[in-house]
Amino acid sequence: MSSRWFIPGIFALLTLSLLAGCRRSAPAPAPAPQPGPESTAGPRQVESSQFAGNGEQLYRTATSKNGDAITFKGGPRWLSAHGGSCVSCHGVDGRGNIAIAMTNEMAPDIRYSTLTAVTPGQKTYTTALIERAITKGLDENGEPLSATMPRWQMSDRDLTDLIDYLKKL
Repeated sequence: MSSRWFIPGIFALLTLSLLAGCRRSAPAPAPAPQPGPESTAGPRQVESSQFAGNGEQLYRTATSKNGDAITFKGGPRWLSAHGGSCVSCHGVDGRGNIAIAMTNEMAPDIRYSTLTAVTPGQKTYTTALIERAITKGLDENGEPLSATMPRWQMSDRDLTDLIDYLKKL
């Protein structure tokens, strides 16, 4: 190939690539996950000694210190297929603002201090309402949370430990 055709040829390929990219339409939003059968967050081998307590282990792995995987209903389908826990959506620090995979939603801040902060004109979460949000998927007003929020099924002890951990975030 002669050099006089090389630069125009590259330019033509780049132009065609850009034009092809411009014609693509945005993908349709993914449908909200539908509540499905109870599932676990997937099999895992967890070394309990790497966590300060049961609450942190639950938050990070959806597995309690005694080795029980925490089950849930609803939530994103990938969560039951690939495993996950609170940290998967809300982040290590609980501040959220993380795009929930395969949805158009952002995870909220779930630090206890944020959830229980008094905002004039709005109802605030209490410990009991946070527990209800985690297990029943209802917000502070009793309205359903997004279908991307799993309805976690755990013992009262595990739920208390998890709330205590949220208070430390």
